[in-house]
Amino acid sequence: MIDIHCHILYGVDDGAEDFIDSCEMLRQAEESGITDIIATPHSYPGLFNNYKGKALDERFDRLSAHMKETKTSVRVHRGMEVYANDDTLRRFDKDQLMTLAGSRFMLIESAFNENPKFMMRCLSGLRERGIHPIVAHPERYYYIQDRPDIVCDWLDIGCSLQINAGSITGYFGRKCRETAYTLLSMNAVQFAAGDAHGAISRTPELCEAYEQIGVHFSFAYADLLFRDNPLAVLNNKKLRFPNDPAASEPEDRILTDEEYWAQLD
Repeated sequence: MIDIHCHILYGVDDGAEDFIDSCEMLRQAEESGITDIIATPHSYPGLFNNYKGKALDERFDRLSAHMKETKTSVRVHRGMEVYANDDTLRRFDKDQLMTLAGSRFMLIESAFNENPKFMMRCLSGLRERGIHPIVAHPERYYYIQDRPDIVCDWLDIGCSLQINAGSITGYFGRKCRETAYTLLSMNAVQFAAGDAHGAISRTPELCEAYEQIGVHFSFAYADLLFRDNPLAVLNNKKLRFPNDPAASEPEDRILTDEEYWAQLD
């Protein structure tokens, strides 16, 4: 499995608190069968002021050095969870924001009670700039819980949806779980991810959510959400949609260990 949403970089947001915490999250991910993680620290102006630059690079490089030294099988890629606000497009134009693993895909979240019209304007602005937005955990937003059909407008302009493993398992409560299952039943979801924040609570463990999607829907659907589309992000390829399996491109593959470490050197 591949996790495209994980707060594994230490000391930059409400995720991993320190380097030891990051290393423990890596160990847990490895034990649970995760091959690749995209580190997605919050970029949330005024709360977590994370942008491209030295602070994130230093932490990523230290974690990468640890992975290489310990021969950890999990690979970690650069990314960011971008908070949608009035400044998002300006920050993108100033090259302050990171996409996922250097691809055209960007993970973006909104306020839980955001005005849907504003979110649509922000997503449209990113699409006009050649970005494929992936909306993080829409099932947790109150305005989507009230009106799940709003996501259809996002899909129509070329965005994708990522639901949280914790929403599938019930960690975030009944309403989030119901909304997640509604979106899955609509064939509206392209990704499931951990959104892990630590080694004690909200850990990087995806197996239970994978099993539940497999049982309630199909294991082909679970593979699509946890493996196939995340792999397409790493390779910057077209996504597959649940109701359009022919949309995938052939011969997608994950980097070999040699290719991965060569990128970091």
